[in-house]
Amino acid sequence: MTTRVQPDGSLERVFTVRGDSSDIFDGSMMVPPDTSWTITTKWEEVMKEDSTMDKQFVYTARKHFADAAMLNNEIHSDSAVVLHVNPFVRIKKRFRWFYTFIQYTETYPAWFPFRSVPYTKYLTSDEMQAMLQEGEDTYVFLPKEDRYTRRDEIDTIPVLSPEDSARAEKKLKDIEIRFTEWQVDNILIDFNEILIDVMDSLGMEAGLKSRYLEIQDTLKGVILTKDPDKLSSEKLVHITTELMQDTALNSIFPDSAGHFKHFDRKLDKEVPFDNYTNHVVMPGLLIATNAETVSGNKASWEFMYFPFYADDYHMTAESRIINKWAIVLTGIIVLVLLTGLVISLVKKRA
Repeated sequence: MTTRVQPDGSLERVFTVRGDSSDIFDGSMMVPPDTSWTITTKWEEVMKEDSTMDKQFVYTARKHFADAAMLNNEIHSDSAVVLHVNPFVRIKKRFRWFYTFIQYTETYPAWFPFRSVPYTKYLTSDEMQAMLQEGEDTYVFLPKEDRYTRRDEIDTIPVLSPEDSARAEKKLKDIEIRFTEWQVDNILIDFNEILIDVMDSLGMEAGLKSRYLEIQDTLKGVILTKDPDKLSSEKLVHITTELMQDTALNSIFPDSAGHFKHFDRKLDKEVPFDNYTNHVVMPGLLIATNAETVSGNKASWEFMYFPFYADDYHMTAESRIINKWAIVLTGIIVLVLLTGLVISLVKKRA
C-alpha cells in the first residue's frame, strides 16, 4: 500500500497486489474491487529462483479521500471486517504560525480477536515475538540471562553450546505453553459469557449454571490439550456436556447456534501469512517516523503478522510544512511597524 498525504489532510490510497490473478481478493487485506476506485492490471516480468524469467500479475487500485475518516469508513464498512486485516488511519494537523506539522498514524489492530486478558499477564513482549517468529532468526536466546531478545538489540550473537540449545528449546516450549494458555483463557471468557446468557434465555435451572462455573478449571485443562484453531462453540458445548454429565446442554444446538455466530467467526479467523509493504509519502519535510527505511519524504515498513498478532501495531510519520503566507504576512507586519516607527521619529524631530 502507498498512501500520499496532502498538505490539506486529504490523501490518496494505492493498493498494489502481486501474485496469481485468481488470488487477488483471497488475502487477509481487503482489496477494493468496486468502480469507485481506479483499477488497473498488467503483467510484469520477474526472475525466479532458478534465474529464469516469468510473468506476474499486478493489480492496482487507486482512490482519493478528502480525509482519513472517509478512508476508514470505506475500510471498515465490509461485513467481513472481523476476518480481515483492517488498519485504521489518523491524520493530525498542528498549526505553529511559520510551520504546520502533520502527523500520520496507521494502526493495525491486534489480530487475535479475543482480548479480555492482555498477553502481558502471561508473556513478555520479547517472549511473544520469539514465539510468533520462531525460525525467523529475528530473536536469539541469551543463555546467561535465560531469555530471548531481538537480534538487532545486541552487539554479539552468543554461540550456544549443546546444553544452551537444549535450554533454548525448553524455554521456547514453556513460552508456547503460556501462549496457548493466554489464548484459551480469552476464548473461554467470551464463551462463558455467551453460554450463560443462552442458559438464562432458555430458562435453564440455576443449579446447572452453578455446576458449569464449578468445572471451569477442568474445562480449561481439557481445552489446553486441543488445538485452539480447531475449536468451535459446538465442540466446546459438547466437551462441557461430557464433563458435567448432563444432557440438558444438548438442547442449546442447533436452536441457539445464532448466539455463537460472532464467536465462531472469531474462532475461524486464520492467521494471515501475507507480506505487507506499506509506504507513506508525507508533504513537506519528514522530521520523525518509526519506519524501518526512509527515502526523502517517504517512510516504508515491511512486515508480516508478527507485530500485530497480540498488540496493536502503529506506524507513525510526522512532517513539517513551511507556511509561506505566514512568513510573507509577518514580513508585511514588521515592515508596517518599522515604517510607523520611522514616521513617528521623523515627526518628533520636526
